[in-house]
Amino acid sequence: MATTERDEASIDSELPSMGPALDFLRVLWSVEHALQSSSKRSDRETGATAPQQLALRVLSLRPGITSSDIAEALHLHPSTMTGIIQRLERDGMITRKADAADARKTLLVATAKGKKLVSGQGSATEAAIKKVLAKMPGKVEAARELLAAIAAELESVAR
Repeated sequence: MATTERDEASIDSELPSMGPALDFLRVLWSVEHALQSSSKRSDRETGATAPQQLALRVLSLRPGITSSDIAEALHLHPSTMTGIIQRLERDGMITRKADAADARKTLLVATAKGKKLVSGQGSATEAAIKKVLAKMPGKVEAARELLAAIAAELESVAR
């Protein structure tokens, strides 16, 4: 069930503030939970999770790139990307081919099945994000910068 703006506002008003950092984390966790739920629904409906579809979208924009290139583009750990690529290959959505310029590399190519899955509007998750971004064009860049800064700080702390 989708959370509406009114539902979100009432949820926020029902809980006392826990301070700016915890209130912000609560919203991030809500987004993360919604992304996970959307991914599971996508898998049931299309046979591919949201991360698999996102990897296919990157691959459709840059055919013949490596798994490492996709992992870097999506800010995923290479081992996470390996699992995504293995499932996409198993399900006939991508194929691997040797890089003619460097035999050590394997390039990825979306199959007709994989291209069909990500053609058009994209996933329901992507459509939902586009819808919200279109409603708040003046805030998108600031939100992207804020989230990128948080990700960078968390990555530096994790090292």
